[in-house]
Amino acid sequence: MNTTKERVLFASVCVGTASVLLLLYLAPASIKEQLVMNYQEFSFSNPHDWIRLYTLHFVHMEFWHLAGNLLTFILLFPILYFLSEVGRSTDAFKRFTVFLFLVIPPIIGILDLLVMRRYNLRYGMGFSGIDSALLGALPYFSSLALQERFRLKVSPTMFSHAFTLLLGGLIALIYSIIWPTVLLIIGGGLFLIYLISQALRDSNVQDPHQKKAVWNFVLAIIILMASGIVGLFPSVIVWRSGLVNIFVHYVGLASTLYGFPILEEILRNKRKRRTTN
Repeated sequence: MNTTKERVLFASVCVGTASVLLLLYLAPASIKEQLVMNYQEFSFSNPHDWIRLYTLHFVHMEFWHLAGNLLTFILLFPILYFLSEVGRSTDAFKRFTVFLFLVIPPIIGILDLLVMRRYNLRYGMGFSGIDSALLGALPYFSSLALQERFRLKVSPTMFSHAFTLLLGGLIALIYSIIWPTVLLIIGGGLFLIYLISQALRDSNVQDPHQKKAVWNFVLAIIILMASGIVGLFPSVIVWRSGLVNIFVHYVGLASTLYGFPILEEILRNKRKRRTTN
């Protein structure tokens, strides 16, 4: 598929998703109630409840809930596609899109169901779990862009792991848990510096301006990721409701920060074995 067709496909998914979110927000309350998940009445034997594992993510009752999730999607989804073009990894982006809309939603829904039932909560809805997954995919596609743009041998999995430590430290900071904050941020920062420094030493990048560009790019990703974490885990929600109301954020973030890179690595290794054989 050529670049023009890929961009049309990307734009169609982006506009289509935004349109569905807006249309369902404007839908009558009676329709919304049929699409959200009722944690207390959910049954695995009910086929309609399996459909709700998908539809619940697109329903919003309050405007500001919709606005925050929609703006996050409109920002992050194009950034990820742009990075995939820079990294010549649009095929990986297509697999990611399938993973994002077909695999992640029911996983988030089922895990959230188990937690919410325990706390006797009733309804679940909103796009924030998928937005969290978009944020979690930034390190992976950033590493592919570094590989292609600067010819750096940066392991996408290791790059994502470094951000897992950094973001874990930032979340611990939001909770005011000091020692994990210090250990995770220092550990993740040193790991990330080691990865990039080693990749620069092993590459043909000699121009100081190019090296500076690499570090500026990494810094920009750190700032974007940190800003996203602060938005996903605001201290007000954390202190008021603890882990429960933001549980889907953890699941969404982990699914692409940790899960998707591993799946891609498994797929890449299978291809290598087929080529070798």
